[in-house]
Amino acid sequence: MSEVACIAALQLIDGVGHTTINKIIGSPSYVLSDGYKSFYSCYEAMKSITRKIPELENDQLEAIYEESIEILNNQKKLGISTISRLEKNYPVGLTFLPTPPPLIHFKGNLDALNQKNVAVVGSRKMSPGTRNKIRELTAELVQREYNIVSGLAMGVDTVAHHSTIENKGKTVAVMAHGLEIITPRSNSTLASEIIENNGCLLSEHTIGTTPSKANYVTRNRLQVAVSNAVIIGEAHLTSGTIETARQAHYQKKHLACLPLTEENQSNYTAIAYLVNDLKANVLDSSQSRLSFYDIIKDMTPNGPTAYSKQLDLF
Repeated sequence: MSEVACIAALQLIDGVGHTTINKIIGSPSYVLSDGYKSFYSCYEAMKSITRKIPELENDQLEAIYEESIEILNNQKKLGISTISRLEKNYPVGLTFLPTPPPLIHFKGNLDALNQKNVAVVGSRKMSPGTRNKIRELTAELVQREYNIVSGLAMGVDTVAHHSTIENKGKTVAVMAHGLEIITPRSNSTLASEIIENNGCLLSEHTIGTTPSKANYVTRNRLQVAVSNAVIIGEAHLTSGTIETARQAHYQKKHLACLPLTEENQSNYTAIAYLVNDLKANVLDSSQSRLSFYDIIKDMTPNGPTAYSKQLDLF
């Protein structure tokens, strides 16, 4: 608890991001398990790394540390567990990111993140044909013992999660806020079903963190990092789904997408970009799907990533 509390307290300091914290906790020079003393030592060390760290009095630092303890205790009461990137059960795929989350928070089966996963994401508004294709794809992936990763949003995400559960598979929802809330609220029951069916809800944010555009963008890199491959349903060129597709490209994960049809063309303006720029394979036939499954079957569940562009996390 004290190691996690130390890192959680560091995250509460203005101007401190993942990069700075990872430099500290990755150094053998610092012991993180000595409660407030460890937190104070890490704070002093961070001031020598970056000028963004504010000067704080001892009573202010004590208050920050106590706040971190309170947050973690409240999370525990809500059934939310927290681990640091230094622990053995930290998801392997996340360790290959340039700035892995120093802490992750979860409900459910964390082991699912270290198994064979495929991310399935796309538009919140989709055509009936896309809905049917997503259901078919997830059923086939579950049959091949893949877990499905998505973001619990309306549309493609919701269909992917539901279909996985209906086919007796495991699914992971990566969230862009604290796990005490579910967004959208209409998916609260689905979130419970994910946990009940040996899946997992995951976030890099503590309770009290509300959804924001920036959080959704950085969340996308986590969906990709824990997955062997990414499948895109319908998507507009300016949608958040395209950031997930870019992450798949940057992280060198296999990228595939559904085909353009007369039915979905008005809501699928990203198809040319996906195919021409990001080199996505179009799953437009039974044979193309079989080829896709053949490509990903020999991939390790969480291989190293080449490079991951993301927001400046300090």
